[in-house]
Amino acid sequence: MKYTVDESLTNFKFWSGAEDRAKNLTYSELEQLDDVLPEYLSGGDELPSDTDINDMFWFDFPTVCHAIGLGCYGDDPMRDPSDFPEKYRIEVLTEYANGQGWKFTDDQLKALDAKCLDEGVFEIEFNDDSGSDDSLKVEDESNCEILAEEVGININPGDEE
Repeated sequence: MKYTVDESLTNFKFWSGAEDRAKNLTYSELEQLDDVLPEYLSGGDELPSDTDINDMFWFDFPTVCHAIGLGCYGDDPMRDPSDFPEKYRIEVLTEYANGQGWKFTDDQLKALDAKCLDEGVFEIEFNDDSGSDDSLKVEDESNCEILAEEVGININPGDEE
């Protein structure tokens, strides 16, 4: 026998790894997924099974997050660049600063990280690879340069005498 249930994801009984991931989403985010997830699961042609829904949350959580405009890092939805771990944001800034040839200390990078978060310098970059973490990038480069100077980073080390 086959039957369908008209139920919101807010009441869905997830299991195994999907349960942990679903707990990381808000009630409102689960409600948003009610409207868009069927399209991702079956192309809109047929209703997804409970296993289809659970497996998508468990094995393809980035797609779940992307469906409602969130990034994904590990098992966690990234609503904002500040949701990424500080260590990761510092790595992004280190790579960017090295690419610019800046001279800096660890403390200066931590101060720059805080200013970049406040000023919206970072942007979440969605990874289209299923199961891969999304990343951050320095989007507002000119503002990042201004903020770097404010925290004492030498952005023109070649000008030193």
